Amino acid sequence: MKISAIEIRKHTFEKIFRGYDPDEVDAFLNSLSQEWERYSSENNLLKMQLEYAEKELAKLKDIESTLFRTLKAAEDTSKLIEKEANENAEKRIEESRVTANELVTEAEQRTSQIIRQTEDRLAKFKEDFAQEVKFQERDFRAIENFRDNLIVQLSSLANSALETVERFEQKYDKESVLNKMEDIKKHVAEIEIPKKITFQQPVKIEIEEPADEPEAQVILQDDKPEVVFEVANEPEQEPEAEPVFEVDPELPGEPEPEAEEEIPAVAPFATHVPEPEPAPAPEPEPVREEPVAYNRPRQTPKTAAEEAEEVLAEMHKVAEKARDSSAGINRPRESSQPKKSGGGSFFDQI
Repeated sequence: MKISAIEIRKHTFEKIFRGYDPDEVDAFLNSLSQEWERYSSENNLLKMQLEYAEKELAKLKDIESTLFRTLKAAEDTSKLIEKEANENAEKRIEESRVTANELVTEAEQRTSQIIRQTEDRLAKFKEDFAQEVKFQERDFRAIENFRDNLIVQLSSLANSALETVERFEQKYDKESVLNKMEDIKKHVAEIEIPKKITFQQPVKIEIEEPADEPEAQVILQDDKPEVVFEVANEPEQEPEAEPVFEVDPELPGEPEPEAEEEIPAVAPFATHVPEPEPAPAPEPEPVREEPVAYNRPRQTPKTAAEEAEEVLAEMHKVAEKARDSSAGINRPRESSQPKKSGGGSFFDQI
């Protein structure tokens, strides 16, 4: 039952005999109503404060829950980001490791392939060079044989000429025969003996010796540019007047003179000899019945020495390129033994 201050003030009591003093009761009730009013106002104020505090508490609780959820989400997000970062880092590290291994493997394969190709090329170059040396040695020997044969032919021609002169000397005037022999000796002395020529290119030489005439027919074959040794024909000279030997009719019957043997003119072996002043080229002669045999038509007017020099320069270039590309591979060891010098025989010095 709720009692307000107004009800306390307006409350009345029945009057009886010998009861309480009405003034004192009224005064007490007034003071009681005042106190009641004061407590009621304080109670209302406290209720209002409590409601406000409860509302603030609810707001704070909402904020707290929001902050907690936010903090939780941030924590979860940070953990997720950290996990993804670790996974990405591990993945990148693994990919980098695989790529590095592949690059190293590929580099090793390419290196081994290059080394193998270089060794194959070097072995092939050595084999070709050895074969080239064999070919050159064989061709050089063939050229020497050709030179020796040519010298023998020239010697035989000179001997036959001398024999013919001697026969003529025995039959005819000695002075005219001596003059003729001097001319023949001069002609033989003018014939140049070919020098040794070193070729750096394989040349195949075939020497054909005809049965009737001692003309040298040279056929040179080559796998590379063709080198042809041609027998140079000397420019035509005016024929010298042969001495006419008159037979004295008063002499007793002498046997008729034998027909003079013709000495075929052999041209010197064509070699490349520089002259101080080149003579003008002679006019081409008509084709003879026994031309020098060639296996192929000559394409360039270069001499054999020029062709040999060009081939030698080309081989030097190839050797330098191979030496640069294969530097440090199969390099010949330097001999630590001191070379022998001084006296002694040739074999002791070796």
